[in-house]
Amino acid sequence: MNSNELYQLWDEFLESWPVQRVEAMTLEEYTKAGDPDSFMNWVEFRTKPLATISGTSSFIFGIYSRKDQTAKSNTKNNIYEDQYAWRVAYGRTKESAFQHVKTQILAVIKAIQNNDLHKIEDIDLIKTVKWKIAFLYQDRNNLKIIPTFAEQRLRYLTGVGLKDKDFTIEKAYQQLISEKGDQDLFDFNSALTQKYLEANPKDKFNTQIAYDYMHERYPEFEKNTEYLFVIENKYNYELALETTNFDKSSPRLFLKCIPPKYIKGLQVNSILKGKSPNSNLESTKTLTRNDEFVQVIVTNMQQLEAFCNWWDELNESNQDSSEASKLEVSQMEEIAQPLNRILFGAAGTGKTYHTINHALSIIKNSSLEKILIEERKLGRKVLKKQFDEYREQGRIEFVTFHQSFSYEDFVEGIRAESKKNEKNEYIVHYPIISGIFKRICENIKKEKERIDFGDDYVSDESIQKALNELIEKVKKQETSFFTKTGYEFILRLNQNGKLAARAVSGKGSTTSLSHPAIARYLKDQSDEIIANKSYEWAIAKELRQEVKKEKYKSDYIQEPYILIIDEINRGNISRIFGELITLIEESKRTGAEEELSVTLPYSKQEFTVPSNLYIIGTMNSSDRSLTGLDVALRRRFTFIEMPPRPDLLKDKNGQPIQINAVNQEGVNMSVNISELLTVINQRIEVLLDRDHCIGHANFMSLNSQSTVEELAQIFKQKIIPQLQEYFFDDWSKINMVLNRNGMLEATSLERSKIFPNVNTEEIGFFDEQKIWNLVESEFDNIQSFAKIIKH
Repeated sequence: MNSNELYQLWDEFLESWPVQRVEAMTLEEYTKAGDPDSFMNWVEFRTKPLATISGTSSFIFGIYSRKDQTAKSNTKNNIYEDQYAWRVAYGRTKESAFQHVKTQILAVIKAIQNNDLHKIEDIDLIKTVKWKIAFLYQDRNNLKIIPTFAEQRLRYLTGVGLKDKDFTIEKAYQQLISEKGDQDLFDFNSALTQKYLEANPKDKFNTQIAYDYMHERYPEFEKNTEYLFVIENKYNYELALETTNFDKSSPRLFLKCIPPKYIKGLQVNSILKGKSPNSNLESTKTLTRNDEFVQVIVTNMQQLEAFCNWWDELNESNQDSSEASKLEVSQMEEIAQPLNRILFGAAGTGKTYHTINHALSIIKNSSLEKILIEERKLGRKVLKKQFDEYREQGRIEFVTFHQSFSYEDFVEGIRAESKKNEKNEYIVHYPIISGIFKRICENIKKEKERIDFGDDYVSDESIQKALNELIEKVKKQETSFFTKTGYEFILRLNQNGKLAARAVSGKGSTTSLSHPAIARYLKDQSDEIIANKSYEWAIAKELRQEVKKEKYKSDYIQEPYILIIDEINRGNISRIFGELITLIEESKRTGAEEELSVTLPYSKQEFTVPSNLYIIGTMNSSDRSLTGLDVALRRRFTFIEMPPRPDLLKDKNGQPIQINAVNQEGVNMSVNISELLTVINQRIEVLLDRDHCIGHANFMSLNSQSTVEELAQIFKQKIIPQLQEYFFDDWSKINMVLNRNGMLEATSLERSKIFPNVNTEEIGFFDEQKIWNLVESEFDNIQSFAKIIKH
């Protein structure tokens, strides 16, 4: 947004929330889940282009309306009711808490309008929240505040160190407003932001940056402890960041619980009773010489973010404090995960959807319940992004079986390829190409060999540095590279500043390149082209001399790898797996007591299946039931049923989806979609079996479009065709499933007109024959859907 648009947005806020309305504001006007016009939504989200505030929860606003109204136990600091949650410090009831918050907000507005900025410092609201409110209600003709509220950023911009106790936010704003002069407010603030970001780039990391991140992420939890930044969770467990030396490149954290193994690269050491790595810890409650705790060394921002995500998950869990104390041991224990599993169920029950949750559960060594908590908290897009990142790293592979999928596609086979000979002529040769299963097994083995023999590996930091240097080089001048088969291409940057390639020969378009794929080639040092990433392979080959290699540490843990096989029952299992069906058993894997190996038919290599490869399959039980599945496969997999879940059919507010409309007689009617699906599936189970039920995913679009028209389209395009397939066009049974609701109409054959020269009565063939038609008008009538449940 340009400056004019920002000022217009500011005007819109003040028109919606003048001071008089704030004075008369009710709790529901202050905070209401899903209401874009609430005061809280305006301050946090709708005015975000003007100025950003941050916090890990809505508790930064004192009290908030709960979107997720799942029952929660009260904690030392917070109270939860069905509709609202608030901080204990503000009151024992929602009414008293809101009144306290409202009083503080009005005090902020009064202070800024009277130019008493020093009074705002003492007002009992989270710093970033109260300063944003002050910013929004200040006199625009006599500016006192810029749209930057984080204390650590203001200290940097004014040149005041973190140990300078004379610093106040009022003084910082006075200095910055003076420096602004006649410049536009938002242009001036953009320049300040750029200045701060240039001094604190993402690839730089030290205690200062860790402190800035945690200070901004946990504004409501900060405790003033000299040389330590301390936060406390609901179990009264403390997490302390050492701030003795802000230039230290590897910050130290102290806490009671051992962090999980999936956060790669953390250095964790136990601190026994009687010892203390920092005398300032004596000012804490749980990290003193009389306590046992752990020291965690963090070396980059990715580790710190992952660590804080885990800490938040721990804080949000429903364990009581006695259970939390057991985490010291339990966090180090492996969660039992079956090596081979198949998610099975009828079509539309979310099998492929849930492979993401199962994969992340394995990689993070976390339960599925915790993954669901993370999904509710962070959103599905965040989990999908994590999943995609692991795929780019080669930790997760995905394949779909089908009728023509073969052993050669899955394990290894001979392929025809062309390449240049010494005379620069293209010749055909027939190399043995690894399939997806063999390829992921080989990658795991290579990593293990490097660890066992203390080989070198390429660090993520070194790869990122090499890529950054390449990007800077390409900015100045486009560069030529050659693929493995000798084709020349030009390396350039696309509009997003990412690497892109254009083939020199022909009129090829520019192709955006995958940075993670380049990184993967650099890590594997592989000469094999994977997933047609030939441009990325060529770039990685040139960069191999640029990246720094490090030694694997002796305590390095081999990470899990995952192969997802979608529609596993659509392929010929015996033909695809071949002799490897035995090797995927847990007891036959590499390192097991009964380890087995086979000689592959094409390459003649000895082959075993690594013990840290997890296989997740999905199968549609309406295509083939478990009883018809290959017995050898059934014995080697754990089967997890994914039944239809009508209870998941909820609207945006978390309530069961209801379709409300007026029927043809002008009467208001309502249909509960969860009940509708339940009744349909009960009838299918009686007439057919449970493998052919209707999945809840068919109705998910009603979440955003709860209309009869949308429901009619679902039935015409999905439900009726699916029932046709299930019942082999036996329309009388389909009509029974629909409870003879009028959507289907049967008419008798006029035999004499169709076969005028045949005595059909003597033959008797047409005695029961009927023609079935869809009654289009009934699909637009809500009463037809209500009749499915009950006439």
